[in-house]
This record gives sequence, structure tokens and C-alpha cells, in this order.
Amino acid sequence: MVNGIFLSEFSKRHVENFWASILLKSAAFCNRREKAFDKDKLIEFLSARRIALYDTAVSVVRLKDNASDAFLDIKETVDIDSAMEQLPECTAIATTGKKACQVLASIINAKEPPMGESTQVRIGKRRINFYRMVSTSRAYPMTLQKKADIYANMLRKEDLL
Repeated sequence: MVNGIFLSEFSKRHVENFWASILLKSAAFCNRREKAFDKDKLIEFLSARRIALYDTAVSVVRLKDNASDAFLDIKETVDIDSAMEQLPECTAIATTGKKACQVLASIINAKEPPMGESTQVRIGKRRINFYRMVSTSRAYPMTLQKKADIYANMLRKEDLL
């Protein structure tokens, strides 16, 4: 079976900033002329490794005009059962940040794993590795290299690196 992973995040902006910081240092992932992502190359890279990106919350209201998850009112969460039906080979879900982890844990009625680690959970009839990853936000007080190391460790555990 091909391994796959479903990364969840509240803000695609955080995911974009993180991948920009890690992956786009390689010329293979950016269009230097336009100073932008090469979306097609990123999609090819992620697809080749069977990595899907999605949010744990599909509808939110920011209660204050800032990026803090503490001031999010979640109106609608991801339909995890439907998402997993579309990803039949998915073996792991990694949430990025505390709030995303809390939301997913409540949806699947599971205990939150420690940061950078996983626990095995049941979603439908499948056993899934549920990871809690460090926030990709630049505001999170951890060096980019340390964040990259934590993510690389998870990707190695899932045989994706």
C-alpha cells in the first residue's frame, strides 16, 4: 500500500509560508522571475509523495483582527469521514498547531498526541497515525530549522522522505 498523509491547518497562508521557507529555497519550487510559487511543481511534488493539504475548520470567524487562533470562532469543521473516503490510501493525518489538533481530536474523539509525535486512532474502519505538529506560523517561537527537523522526522516515519 502506498503511504499517504493528510496535513491539516487552519490557515493555508501558514502552510504556504512554511513550504516557502522549507521547499522554495530550492529553485525547483519557485518561479524566480515572478517571485512566486510554481504551483504546478509544488502539486507534482506533493502528489508524488501522496500528501494532501486541507483545513480542520472549513468556516471560521475571526473575533479580533489578528492571526491568533485563540480568537477564532469555528463555524464548521472538516467532514473527516468524507475526506478520508476520498483518500483511501491515507495512513496518517498531521495537524499543524495546537488549535487544529484540538479540533481534529474533538471530531474523532481522540486524545491529542504530544507535539511532534503521533498516536494511532481509528477513523471509520481504518487505523490512522494522528500527528500533532508544530505550528508553521512565523509567530510560533521556534527556529525554522527546528520546525523543519520535526516535520522531516514525521515524513521519515511515514516513509515519505
